Amino acid sequence: MMMAAHALAIGAVLVTNNTQHDGRITAPLVLENWARDASLS
Repeated sequence: MMMAAHALAIGAVLVTNNTQHDGRITAPLVLENWARDASLS
C-alpha cells in the first residue's frame, strides 16, 4: 500500500505482480504487471 501511495503522489506507474491487491485502490492509479506481460511473449 505504501508503494501505491508513493506512485500516486508522484504520478508514476506502479509495476507489481500483485494487481489483485493494488487494484482495490479507487484513485487513478496505473498498474502494470510485467510478470504477466512477459509470459505472453
